[in-house]
Formats: sequence, C-alpha cells, structure tokens
Amino acid sequence: ALFQFIKNNPIVDFLNLKIDNVKSIEQIDIYDASGRLVKSILDSGTTNINVKDLKKGSYIVKVKAGDLHLVSKFIKN
Repeated sequence: ALFQFIKNNPIVDFLNLKIDNVKSIEQIDIYDASGRLVKSILDSGTTNINVKDLKKGSYIVKVKAGDLHLVSKFIKN
C-alpha cells in the first residue's frame, strides 16, 4: 500500500517522515528508481533522515514500525 507520510515533497537535504501513533521506527529503506537499495537505517530514533548524499531523482522509501509497513515515493531535488 502507498501512504503519504512524507512532508515537503520534493525534498532537498532531509526526508521528514510524519507517522502518527508510532513509538519507534525499526527500519527505513530507501530505493532508487531501478529498485536498488541505496540507504538503510536500523532502529532510527528520528523521523528526519539525511539524504544529502542521494542524487537528484525519484526514490521509494519503505518504513517498518511495529506492525506497520509503509511505502511511499519522494523526489530528491
């Protein structure tokens, strides 16, 4: 399922996730347009993810938080 939980899309330096009623995020994976994993973060204590190192383009972010598995797209400028 595709959920809109990204604030300020397109983004420049930081991917800011907005996920209500979640105590902790276990894993965040970011994939490029070809499906290649380009960034993976485990046990993130933040919903503000630094993506300065990613090239401009379209990406997919997958978030695992408890029983939730969220997927969304974002554009990096």
